[in-house]
Amino acid sequence: NEKTCSVLFEELGNQEIICKVKDKKDSLNKSVMITVNKIPKKMDHVVGLGDSLTYGKGVDESWIELYSKDLNLHNYAITGATSYSVESYQWSLFEEDNLKGNKLVFLWFGTNDIKNFISIEEFKTNYISVLNKLSSLENTEVILITIPDVSKLSVAEEIEDNLNDFLSDFGVKIGLKEMSRNKIIDFNFLISDLALEYNLNLIDMFVYMDQFDESLISSDKFHPNEEGHIEISKVVSEKMDEFYWDYEFY
Repeated sequence: NEKTCSVLFEELGNQEIICKVKDKKDSLNKSVMITVNKIPKKMDHVVGLGDSLTYGKGVDESWIELYSKDLNLHNYAITGATSYSVESYQWSLFEEDNLKGNKLVFLWFGTNDIKNFISIEEFKTNYISVLNKLSSLENTEVILITIPDVSKLSVAEEIEDNLNDFLSDFGVKIGLKEMSRNKIIDFNFLISDLALEYNLNLIDMFVYMDQFDESLISSDKFHPNEEGHIEISKVVSEKMDEFYWDYEFY
């Protein structure tokens, strides 16, 4: 009788499979060599949902454009976007396009929620709404990206200085930048928790961009410049090599 079996390969490279066939009298061993290679998982479309970091404020090509050179890119990100505009406006554009095939969606927003004093509860509601909508789509892989340190913005320093100048007459001083950084960390813990809850991959850009030197950042001390976007695209490519790949056998 014809029999079938499955084999789990735990390593790449050349693998030998040995089959033993036995009847009542005789047995026969037969081996076959199979080469197992890692190849990128096929994606037909790359989608960007987010703010100026994905839109590419002040640069000719953002990291997502650099990453998607040989792919169909649909970048719906806009400068100044909050979780509200991602959940409503950007999602409606994405939905209208009704993309077919395999889709890779990057979610990178939250900076403007923090700048606009949107509560973490409201941010969570909007973020989960986007995740639930994406979960309903077929052939869709989603990558979450954490929020970089918005407290490094030069405007944050100006606001803190002006506020403390005003409060100095009352003998009060507020560490506004430290408060902002702590809030970013809280938001990023939420994003990390949602990645675990929805079983999604996460790129911790807070950590990567915290190590950027001045040569990679624009004059506002926050947005990456051309070189910064190149570095981000490299990080994303490296992480994608870890996240999504298929086996090739021959």
